[in-house]
Amino acid sequence: MAVKRILLSILAAVMLVLLGRQDASSGDMSSLEVKRGRRGSKLIAITFDGGGNIGATCFILDILEEKGVTCTIFLTGRFIRNNPALVLEMVRDGHEIGNHTYSHPHLTTWSTNRRHDTHPGVTREFLHLQISS
Repeated sequence: MAVKRILLSILAAVMLVLLGRQDASSGDMSSLEVKRGRRGSKLIAITFDGGGNIGATCFILDILEEKGVTCTIFLTGRFIRNNPALVLEMVRDGHEIGNHTYSHPHLTTWSTNRRHDTHPGVTREFLHLQISS
């Protein structure tokens, strides 16, 4: 299962950083840009866009629980409505839930021209409806 190997590799890299082993390739983290927090702190923020595939979401949650790691998971309103018990479990396990709109509409023209230009129909009102639904 290729997805499983990729996720385990990512988790292994994150765990190396969390355990203070620094960047395995160079052994030096001084060149990494830190936008927030203290440079000497051995903390990392982990975020996921959850909800596209419930199997993958559960797989990631199982690994996080096994390793004792919490993260921020951005969920769509549709996922929350369809999986309320799982979302409550995420919160009980200490994860933070972020808003990823109601239905995850494609807001840019990336799929047609490889540019992140906003689609003409995406207005402030449209975004407000997506976020507040």
